[in-house]
Amino acid sequence: MSKQQSEPRLAYEVETVYAEDNVPLPLKYFTATKNRSQQSPTLILFPAMGVKNSFYTTFIAHLNNQGLNVVCASIRGNGGTGIDVTQGDDFGIFDIIQYDFPCIINAAKIRFPASRYLLAGHSLGGILSALYASSQLKDDHVSGLICIASCSNYYRGWSFPHRYLIASQLILAKAVVRLKGYFPGPWFKFAGNEAKQLFLDWSATGLTGHYKNIKSPFDFENLLAELKIPVLNFSFEGDKLAPQRATENLFSKLVKAPVTSIHLSPADLSLERVSHFSWAKKPDAIVSRINDWLFSA
Repeated sequence: MSKQQSEPRLAYEVETVYAEDNVPLPLKYFTATKNRSQQSPTLILFPAMGVKNSFYTTFIAHLNNQGLNVVCASIRGNGGTGIDVTQGDDFGIFDIIQYDFPCIINAAKIRFPASRYLLAGHSLGGILSALYASSQLKDDHVSGLICIASCSNYYRGWSFPHRYLIASQLILAKAVVRLKGYFPGPWFKFAGNEAKQLFLDWSATGLTGHYKNIKSPFDFENLLAELKIPVLNFSFEGDKLAPQRATENLFSKLVKAPVTSIHLSPADLSLERVSHFSWAKKPDAIVSRINDWLFSA
């Protein structure tokens, strides 16, 4: 799933912060260029599995031009964090939201004080953001959640017969992870080399549809049901990695949150086809809808 795209010229500041367990987390700070102000809303952007944060530069440039600050995060195992899963380093979903999210959000609050903060995530980044927000590990004053192509990976979210291919891939991935000690993403042309527990968690949710089955002291199914902050959810026609039904399976768990779901076609994005990643090439339509959602209230 690792993707690259050329970066537009865009100024940013770089800082490495350290999680509570001393894992280094490189961050990029992008200050709003329109109506530049410390009081501009700040989006804390979390990437998809195996995707470098440089992939989102065009998206970030459009957000900056709409008056939004952006903190582009790197989570453990995803570049520059000193984690080497091929050498036995391991972590799961709960480690990311327990250690990485509080550290990154705190850094955003220091860099952009007097702002309101929203979590934004692509694919797995959106799932992790929702889980973190629901867990309320810290009172971080997160005021909203933006998810792009984020879905439950429960195999029944795909149509027949593709759902059974998804299920078989999850079972195979689980076996490979137990054998090798990590997930060799390049073998499968999906993501990068990923941590053992992360993929065991991923397989568990994919085969059962429940987040209470990941390795965690929390029952995330109940926590998601209690989440109340506003949520903006984007899905794309033709996205084979996050079909609309699968995104609905995730956001239907947020029974108390005001969820705004937007399903975009290739024509909406001025693209011939939309994939799990191609939206980032022309994010104008997405950014304009984010802007409307943020400032319409």
